[in-house]
Amino acid sequence: MTTPSALSWKRGLATCAAAAYALTAALIPTAAAIAPNAPNSADAADALQLAERGRIQAEREMTQIQFAAKEAQCYQTFAVNDCLSRVRHARRDILADLRRQDLVLNSAEAKRKAADQLLRADGKASAVSAQTQAAQLANAQAEQQERQRVFDEKAAQRRALPGSAPSGTSPRVGSQ
Repeated sequence: MTTPSALSWKRGLATCAAAAYALTAALIPTAAAIAPNAPNSADAADALQLAERGRIQAEREMTQIQFAAKEAQCYQTFAVNDCLSRVRHARRDILADLRRQDLVLNSAEAKRKAADQLLRADGKASAVSAQTQAAQLANAQAEQQERQRVFDEKAAQRRALPGSAPSGTSPRVGSQ
């Protein structure tokens, strides 16, 4: 059998839940409106996360206010401690859910930041790699030019020696 005080408590809890849903419904379109105006996905993610954190904070404040009113109603009943126990248990459940939502947001933010950091590190590594490759190519070209210069000098010295074969011909071994 349900007592009149229990019914009023349940009605108050239903009113609290309805207010929380209305507040949530009011904030979600705001977050959706922020996201398209953000220039890139990181800004959009930040805007959505900020809106979600605002929703959670507003819901937490609304919960505190509503349960403070519920506690005040408990003092009007005969079984004050039982009523307070139920109100505090319900508050703990709701606040635990909000805390879980906060933790999910924190985890997502940490993962996004870690991914951004990895991308920046990869970008720096590829820039360093490109610079290293360019330096190696320049060194290889300089070495090739030096080898060609040395080869040309030796060829010129051989042509300048008396009794060497005329340019463009090579002595044949074993032919007469």
